[in-house]
Amino acid sequence: MARRIIMVTVKFRFVAVSLFAFIFLTSFLLLNNHYKFIYTLSNVAYSHVVVIDPGHGGIDSGTSQGDILEKDLNLKLALRVKKLLQKQKIKVILTRDKDISLEDQSSLPDTRYKRDLDARKNIINNNHPNLFVSIHTDARPDEPTASGIGIFYFPKSENSKKIAQKIHSVINEIIYNNYLKQTEKMFPIAPGDYYILRETTPPGILIEIGFLTNSKDLYRLQSEEYQSQLALAISKGIVYALKNSP
Repeated sequence: MARRIIMVTVKFRFVAVSLFAFIFLTSFLLLNNHYKFIYTLSNVAYSHVVVIDPGHGGIDSGTSQGDILEKDLNLKLALRVKKLLQKQKIKVILTRDKDISLEDQSSLPDTRYKRDLDARKNIINNNHPNLFVSIHTDARPDEPTASGIGIFYFPKSENSKKIAQKIHSVINEIIYNNYLKQTEKMFPIAPGDYYILRETTPPGILIEIGFLTNSKDLYRLQSEEYQSQLALAISKGIVYALKNSP
């Protein structure tokens, strides 16, 4: 009887020690992998930095057509572009990632509208991106036939012009040939004396993605498929510009 008790005790101790060793080893591996994961995330080598600026936001809806607001279209597209660029190991900074205006981030003694623009300018300049893209949607109530995509650059920035040309060529290939070719024209790139282009140091462009006052543009801009393809075209254009910039 005493021998049997001793054997049971030994077996119990063996099982207990084995279980303890298993728990310890598992915990160590999990903890080690956890720190390896954190280390990997914190040491991602971004190839480039890009700022995406979804125009308007918050109290400033931009242009509109019924319940379709420019600020919402701009943001939705910007988030899509960001996701695609991040897959290319590009660091993406958004001037806003939700429905807000940025005037509270500026100390400029001016109107709410000017403070909002000043805050966007500061985000772009302070992050020193390789390039930036400001996304907007157009409207011409007095000219409902106006349609299509427009890309603008600051006339005194040769680098911005080259970026505009490269992004335009990709958008032309993906969007114009598949969606606009039959009825609308693809606007050529054009110089534009916009505040966000004039007051920023890094090269960049402003893109008008369509006209809410044009029925065909309005229909396309509400299409998930078109939004997806437009985001793809912009992101591919950005990658093309980055790879072919000095």
